[in-house]
Amino acid sequence: MRPVVLTLLLVLVSLAEGQQRLLDYDGRVLPAQASPAWKHHGGRAVESIVDGRWVVRDVSDFSRMVRLADVKTRYERQLHELSFQWSSTAHDTFAADGMSVQYAGRRFRLFPILLPDGRSVLLTGTLQGCLLSEPSCHVKLPEDFHFDAAKLNQYRVRWTTNRANDYGFELWVNRTRVGILPGEILSGRGVALAMEFRSGRHVVDDVRWSVLEKGIRLVDVRTGHALEQLAQGRRQLFLDNALIASRSGLKRVVNPPEKYQGNPVVRANQAPWQTFRAQLYGTVLYIPEERKFKMWYLAAPRFPWEPPVTKDGRQVCPNFQFTAYAESTDGFHWDLPELGLVDYNGSRKNNICKLATECAEGVAVVYDPRDQNPSRRYKAFYWEHAVPYQGSPVKPINGMSVAFSADGKLWTEHPANPVIDQASDSGQQALWDPDHNVFRSFGRFGAGGRKVAMSQSVDFLDWSPSRLVLAADEKDGPRVQVYGMGTTFYEGLFVGLPWMFHEGTTEKLDVELAISRDRLNWHRVADRTVFIPNGKPHEWDAGIIFTASQPLQVVGNTIFVFYSAVQGDHAYNALEYAQPGDADYQKFRQRATASIGVATIRRDGFVSLDAGAEGGKLVTHVFPWPGDTRLHINADLTEGEMVVEVIDKAGKVCACSDVMRGNHYESEVDFDRALATTPQASLQLRFRISNGKFYSFWFK
Repeated sequence: MRPVVLTLLLVLVSLAEGQQRLLDYDGRVLPAQASPAWKHHGGRAVESIVDGRWVVRDVSDFSRMVRLADVKTRYERQLHELSFQWSSTAHDTFAADGMSVQYAGRRFRLFPILLPDGRSVLLTGTLQGCLLSEPSCHVKLPEDFHFDAAKLNQYRVRWTTNRANDYGFELWVNRTRVGILPGEILSGRGVALAMEFRSGRHVVDDVRWSVLEKGIRLVDVRTGHALEQLAQGRRQLFLDNALIASRSGLKRVVNPPEKYQGNPVVRANQAPWQTFRAQLYGTVLYIPEERKFKMWYLAAPRFPWEPPVTKDGRQVCPNFQFTAYAESTDGFHWDLPELGLVDYNGSRKNNICKLATECAEGVAVVYDPRDQNPSRRYKAFYWEHAVPYQGSPVKPINGMSVAFSADGKLWTEHPANPVIDQASDSGQQALWDPDHNVFRSFGRFGAGGRKVAMSQSVDFLDWSPSRLVLAADEKDGPRVQVYGMGTTFYEGLFVGLPWMFHEGTTEKLDVELAISRDRLNWHRVADRTVFIPNGKPHEWDAGIIFTASQPLQVVGNTIFVFYSAVQGDHAYNALEYAQPGDADYQKFRQRATASIGVATIRRDGFVSLDAGAEGGKLVTHVFPWPGDTRLHINADLTEGEMVVEVIDKAGKVCACSDVMRGNHYESEVDFDRALATTPQASLQLRFRISNGKFYSFWFK
């Protein structure tokens, strides 16, 4: 058998009317020499052209990708077809993607596998990955169809886009229709084709991707959502361009929150049950009617190699994960009240909540004043997992669980836990989505590694199958991963703070910004600029930063951002650095423990559109003026000024504001004439700014 071959010659080719050839690669040159080139994305392999085919052998974590475009405007009923030939002698995927087609928020993966016993199977990507060991990844082939992965098979994939962006992929193998496979959701709007191998020899030839039917152009879904939110009186931030028709002279700037000088506010060495970790794999909520912040955090007593501890008289592992509680009136100074609920090492004088039987990691708490049952006012969503230790009895559990409480301290576990039979190994998010009247959870459960999946529930008990919604991509670089993501529902948006793990380079975790308007399609903000940076090498947050569940808590004109941090990076390991009794052991302990801090930022201040002395302007999309309301702005014009104009579609000025100066958190805009006589179905706003920072605008 010839070794693997993949040939590409990338051009735009005119087909019949309404048709377009996106990709036509015939193997005459190596992919790296094609135009545009298939970029090398990692690993090693021996590549050659043999008989007009791309041959890949001696593979080690090898991948190439050709990126075709970014979809600016979505289409409904647009028909695509991808065809290619491929032979594979891989005995397993080893978590590689095989062939991966990405189109505007959807992905389809396929991988033919030749088993050691000579049988062949065909795998596809699911939420669980693209794995031989995962039953959901196995494609059911027709009973009378003989499939041999090692032969050069002809594959054809067709899909038709739809408004909901949840279409499937119709597959043919050697002219035999196999069926419609579900595909996967994927963040971003990229159009790309990739090949990833970790074993075997592969031959790929005649790769063609065509748009057979152009379809019906849709209004940009993000713009449509922004117009709805504007009509509802929600603030319009500049985390994306959804409501911006044009802008010039304005730079989108990420504004990192200001870290509190007194950090950490809850310390690892503050109590004996948290000397290893006081970590916000947990939640901080501001309860307005009580004018109080409440915190639930992971408390781990000791390092894994130290002596065990006891919980309610039962011996447990030294790094058992308790859920501790703290409260504050200002967000900076915290009390750890004695709850008297859990016996820790023979004493109930501690702030440990009575929550889960086994380790509860990443407790995401929702305060739900709508619930008529006061015993369910607080709801918790967490990963519960048993850690057997020296023969002590444990409850066999490893999945996502829930519990309920009247006060957030004494909890009742749901008797049918786990509610999602999948593990997480990280912090979770849970929140109420008021626009759709459902609870949403975000975490690693079902994501297939260090990625983010989502599930939803109307009652906090029955949860939908998890769906992958955010993962690192080729722009992040090799081995960068999304460790988790703090998520808050803010002014009609899902605002995410993804924890970016730079594995293999710095080994650190920092925090970026991401948003979603539909909870499924996530977009990274401002070209992935860091939002919460690591501290300096000697500072407590130099290495690893995680945020709380619902990390953005709004109090007046201030947003509190709660996070936990470790001074050392993710590569720390006691066996590599020091052991108890060694001279450097205390230094290692200090760098490896986790504590909790807070940062603050101006309301709506995540990003701003900044203008210099030369000035800049922004024009919104056309919108109907929202009833009997007045325009308000949030802008810092301390050293500058702003003028707002109401214009019609032709650009004619219908009204103009006074010159605005100073620092405006929530200021009404006064115009020089009434708008009552102006046709209001087709108005736009034009903001002219100089030497200022523009954060948001809204109507009320």
